[in-house]
Amino acid sequence: MIGNKLYVISQLGINRYYYTPYTTKYTELMPKVAEKVNGKRKEYLADCNQISYVLPSKDTFKKYNISPSFTIVSVVDALDTSKPTKMNVTMTQA
Repeated sequence: MIGNKLYVISQLGINRYYYTPYTTKYTELMPKVAEKVNGKRKEYLADCNQISYVLPSKDTFKKYNISPSFTIVSVVDALDTSKPTKMNVTMTQA
């Protein structure tokens, strides 16, 4: 908690052996926010163009058996809960 803002840092792993490009919709892999604003549930995905990427090369993935994951920083205004949660997403290797 910094001032009236609550910062939540979380990580969402992607099991690349479970998900395949032929059976998986991208929306199943994307981080999402689910929240209640004024008593109503809202759910939305991170936009692809808002995600930063810090990934190794394809060869490094194979050599070290690295799995990609999302690191998510969510910011909640604790004084005004009618404001939507802000989200910053970075795709990294785990």
